[in-house]
Parts: sequence; C-alpha cells; structure tokens
Amino acid sequence: MKTRPSKWGAAILGLMLIAAPLPPAAARNPTGLSFAKPQKFPVGFDVFSIAAGDFDGDGRLDLVAWNFSKAKAAILIGVGDGTFQAPLTLALDGNPSSIAVGDFNLDGRSDLAVANRDAQTISIFLAVGGGAFAPAASFPAGGSPGALAAGDFDGDGKPDLAVAVPDGVVLLLGDGAGAFAAPARFAAGESYNALAVGDFDGDGIADLAAVSADG
Repeated sequence: MKTRPSKWGAAILGLMLIAAPLPPAAARNPTGLSFAKPQKFPVGFDVFSIAAGDFDGDGRLDLVAWNFSKAKAAILIGVGDGTFQAPLTLALDGNPSSIAVGDFNLDGRSDLAVANRDAQTISIFLAVGGGAFAPAASFPAGGSPGALAAGDFDGDGKPDLAVAVPDGVVLLLGDGAGAFAAPARFAAGESYNALAVGDFDGDGIADLAAVSADG
C-alpha cells in the first residue's frame, strides 16, 4: 500500500463566513443570504466560544460552549431537528485558553482537547457516551498554549493537534487511541493568535492556516 508523504502547511488568513441560502420566507441579511429565525438555548453562564461535534455518537451534531474564566464547558446534545437538550456541565482544568474537537480515539464519538495556559499542557477529554467524558489525560504543550486546532497533519488517518505557543506553532501527533507524542516545533520565531485546519491544496492531507499576531 502506497503511503502518502507527510506534509505540514501554513498560511495567513483573515476571517470568512459562508452560509447556505434558505427559502425566501426566512429573514434576509444584507448579503442576500437567508437564515431562519434564531433560537436560544441557555447554558447557565456567559459563553466565550462554541464548537460542534457528535459527542454521543448518534450521528446528530451536538454543541460545546465554554467560558474560560469560569473553567467550565456546557455540552448540548442535539436532537437532530435544530434543537438541543438541557446542557450538561463539564469542569475544565485551571485557566484554559482554547478548545478543539476531534475523534481522538477513533470510536465514532467526538472528543475534546483543552489548552491549559498556566500548566502548559493539553487535556484530552474522551467522550464515553450520553454527553459524558472520561477524566482528562494531560500532555505537554511545548510552551504556554494559546490557539488549538485538530487535524490529520501527517496523513496517517489519526487526528493530531496544532498548538500556538508564544514563539511559534508545535504539533502533537496522535496515536489514534487518545494519546499524543511529544510536541514538535515546526513554525518558530513568530506568534499566532488563531488557527484553522483545511485541505487547502487538495492533496488529502490537512493544512494549517494561522493568523499572525505580529501583523
């Protein structure tokens, strides 16, 4: 079997939002794209950011919303019709800075990676079903972590992690069982405050886009 070569890519991007058109009856924004009327789902605390994943493995998207100052996250299990069950609270480690979603143990359920700024570690919360997670396992981040992103950067079919640290970006290669290798630095000498993953050159291997904090 032919193995694809390892490839790590980086680019500098701005912010772009793409939305699919909805029927004309929906409320329209100035761009001409259409959105249904928004629904609100309480989580019990102020939300800093949000991400989607299938945390219970039922094929329907769920949400995780978090507040870093309170060191906790809310898991909202999706019903499949655009609504969500009451939130489940997940306690995070002290002073988390970002969260990434990926199926790190390849069991069909989305897991969580949390960057811990003070401890300089990445905590991995493996989903066990029903919106619950196993106790976290921690791995060195290679510096004080900021932005965090998940993707298969070496093309082996196992999710890896990219972590922005004060002087560059490091990669933690995943073993497909929920553990990660020691961080390997591949971009140094510059600070990045946001990361995004995509196959930007169409070769089947995840690339990395980074927003430079230095301009």
